[in-house]
Amino acid sequence: MRQDNNRFIDEIEIIIGIAVSILVIAIISTIALKFYHYSPDTSAHILRPYEQEHAISLKDYKGENIVDREGKERLCYMLSVISVPLTLILLLYTLRKFLYSNQNRITISALHTKCIVGIFFFMVAAEITWLLVIIANFTYYSSPAKWTLYTSPILPLAASAITVSIFFHNAIYKPHYINYSRIIYTLAVCLLIGYVCHYMVFDEYSINNNSHNAHHQSPIIYPIIQTYFGNAILIDFKSLYGLYPYLLNPVLHIIGLSIFNITLIFMLLQAIILFSIAYCIYYMVHNKWLALIGFITFLYIQFLANDAWPEELIFQYEPIRMIFPALLLSYLIYYLAKPNHLKYYGGLLLFSIGTIWNLDTGIFAFLAFVGTIMYREILLDNTWKLKLNAILIHAIISSLILLTIWGIFFLYIHTFYGKWPNISWITYGQQVAVLYGYAMLPIPILGIWQIPITIYIIGFILSIRYIFRQEISNQNIMICLLTLCGTGLFAYFVGRSHPLNVLHCSYPAIILLIIYIDKLSSSVKNWASFKEQVDNNQLFFYIIPLFCVAYLFSAFFINLLDYVPLRIEEKYNHFNEKPYWVKEAEFVKTLVPTNPGIRDDILIINSNDQDYYFALALKAKSPLNIVNYRHMFYVDEFNDFINYIPNPHNKWIVLIRSLDLNSNFSDSEYLAINKVISEYYIESGDFQGNPTNKVTVYRRK
Repeated sequence: MRQDNNRFIDEIEIIIGIAVSILVIAIISTIALKFYHYSPDTSAHILRPYEQEHAISLKDYKGENIVDREGKERLCYMLSVISVPLTLILLLYTLRKFLYSNQNRITISALHTKCIVGIFFFMVAAEITWLLVIIANFTYYSSPAKWTLYTSPILPLAASAITVSIFFHNAIYKPHYINYSRIIYTLAVCLLIGYVCHYMVFDEYSINNNSHNAHHQSPIIYPIIQTYFGNAILIDFKSLYGLYPYLLNPVLHIIGLSIFNITLIFMLLQAIILFSIAYCIYYMVHNKWLALIGFITFLYIQFLANDAWPEELIFQYEPIRMIFPALLLSYLIYYLAKPNHLKYYGGLLLFSIGTIWNLDTGIFAFLAFVGTIMYREILLDNTWKLKLNAILIHAIISSLILLTIWGIFFLYIHTFYGKWPNISWITYGQQVAVLYGYAMLPIPILGIWQIPITIYIIGFILSIRYIFRQEISNQNIMICLLTLCGTGLFAYFVGRSHPLNVLHCSYPAIILLIIYIDKLSSSVKNWASFKEQVDNNQLFFYIIPLFCVAYLFSAFFINLLDYVPLRIEEKYNHFNEKPYWVKEAEFVKTLVPTNPGIRDDILIINSNDQDYYFALALKAKSPLNIVNYRHMFYVDEFNDFINYIPNPHNKWIVLIRSLDLNSNFSDSEYLAINKVISEYYIESGDFQGNPTNKVTVYRRK
């Protein structure tokens, strides 16, 4: 009876914890949305017309200002991240104290349990159905094939078979099977990672280098090229997605600068990311068949569920934002195998560098590592005085190391470039997004974002439960890490609440879900244990999530059967003739005198995101302090750009103008550009590479 009571208390903790957390979030959101207002100055004397369109002209379905809405959502999220864990600590402490002190008076009948679990079963079933319908509806607009896929009768049949196989695996599994499981898992992971990563490598002739992809590639590749040419980020120009070009620059000076070599590095980083996640899942999940299913489900959600992949490669997130959080997973396993000071300081050093690589996610990886080390101290069998002293020491040491690494980095910049960096430019991308709402989207009231949030709430509940029980294990500590890191990474979606961004930033939730299923299903060894879980209603806590994972696992392979031939054809079918951007660059070279070295007497004005390729082809070192022309946000930046055109040091101007509506400049800005160019330069020739693109070369009078 006592064992049944304990199981009942565990179930009650999850159910009431989720309900109370949702209530807390709802109260915070209601108060913030009603009383908090955020109205920065987004007038025309600060933001360019193109940026104003993204900042203040967009309206949601209620006609609410996007910037104000984003400020409210940001406040809600920050308050919820603080309030929910504190509320759960108080709730679980009170709940456990009451239930355990009254166990002799509490009779847990089958009816009571079934009623409670029946409610939970209904909630989970509704949530999973909601998930599948929302994904199907979203993908319907961009890909009718996805709608056909999700509504295919093959998927539920395959998912049912996979779900049964999980229990069958537990029943027949023997310890000596571990070697076979490792071999099968490793081979499958290598093949799948090879398939995913090979799409990331391309050159200037590839279809992946098209104008549509350039929108994502330019703000990532352009800073790498300019850093290679000798410009310094934070001194000569800004970078939107971190200071990673400084870390890649030495490698490119060894292997050479080219589109192919840059994307080759990205491919290797992507492979490291996926192998790190695969290793984490394999190590943390005892059922190796479930581990393989979980990893493939992760691949589907991260890549194939996004119908734009691989034609549209989001380098901003994969690999730039994803590399250090993924490394954190495998590094924690390495650390926990045998904790020591060398691994501890090595982790602080590594993830401090991660904040330099990309501040958006690097800071959350660093904080999650430090927070997990503190959590481990709490789980140790020591007095609370010793625990608090250890936590304080970790906080001081980690802060000092982080500040030291950044200090060394600033000293490096000053030593090699002769100037101290502009510290305000470190958060340039965050400023334009947070202060002015650039590219931000409001969070929909109903959406798939509620799935990872629910999983993270369960992660907090379990982590707090392990503190009360003093249950220390590597799996329990990993649950805490994934919850902390995932909660931080979710801030990316809170800002730009596009449905695809949920898929990009929710991989910690996917891993957590696989671990939950493994913990609950591991006790099913035979028919008797299966029947016992049915009788105790424990099966209902994970059978629906398991079915959902199996559903997406099946979708992965059906998707491959439908799209692999098409993808391969697209990947290797280069254009029959040179793409227009290559022809345009070759035309420019016929008019501009060649120079074997890097030159700073050419100003490239590009309105269609191909500026990184022209800078590389012409070896042009930019004199402007902007990210690129697409991301020139402020009026002051545009004015500095106009004021530079008359500079006598500049001899040539290459104007690449988009003839359709997809242009980075307004008509009034084009008039200002043409006016100052006509005053100081004369036209040498023009070339139209395609119906929507025109290149004009000007030389100084």
